[in-house]
Amino acid sequence: MKMNLKSIAAALFHPVLFFKDKTSMLCTAVHGSRKNRIDCKDAAVKKSDILFRGENNLVNLNGCDVFNTRVFIRGNGHQLIVEEGVKLYNVYIRIIGQGNTVRIGKHSSFAGGNIICGGIGIPIRIGEECTFAEGVDIWATDTHSIYQDGILVNEPKPITIGNHVWLGKDVAVLKGVTIGNDAVIGMRSLITRDVPAASLCAGSPAKIIREQVNWSLNNPNNITSNE
Repeated sequence: MKMNLKSIAAALFHPVLFFKDKTSMLCTAVHGSRKNRIDCKDAAVKKSDILFRGENNLVNLNGCDVFNTRVFIRGNGHQLIVEEGVKLYNVYIRIIGQGNTVRIGKHSSFAGGNIICGGIGIPIRIGEECTFAEGVDIWATDTHSIYQDGILVNEPKPITIGNHVWLGKDVAVLKGVTIGNDAVIGMRSLITRDVPAASLCAGSPAKIIREQVNWSLNNPNNITSNE
């Protein structure tokens, strides 16, 4: 059989997913996929890793751009769904436990950070057209257990982030939080409670600074006369 660069790369990493239709997985390793499923359509995945430690898990990459990202899934029945137009750069996604779901909506982008989901049947839902700066942490679980009088006091809880939400650099979103549509979270803020829609929050823990705000990726202060 004649070997070219594509076939050599496929043999080294994953023979089914490389260069399938309009999907390319360059310098990307997939481990433990035998009893799990990866669905890719029109996705570009580069310098990334997908590692399964369990069965009946699904990773769905649909029309997204993934670079230098690591996905670690341990347990059974998890789903990671990355929708069309999403950009995941320098992100670590960890899903542990049983039957959890992480969904990232269309045209949202990450410049780096962590998404950690654990427990049983716990979802992390991220809406459409969100922008997350570097170092954003989204934790639906503490990963370790805390007991008081023999009772677990830090159970995992869902996280919901609405559409068109902007999280600044080094923001941390903790379990049980809902962030409404169009919200803006200032740099290095700690989100421990719900954030209303169209509000600007900042601080640790975060407090509402302004209400009824909106935001845009276009900043006239960054435009010069030569642009």
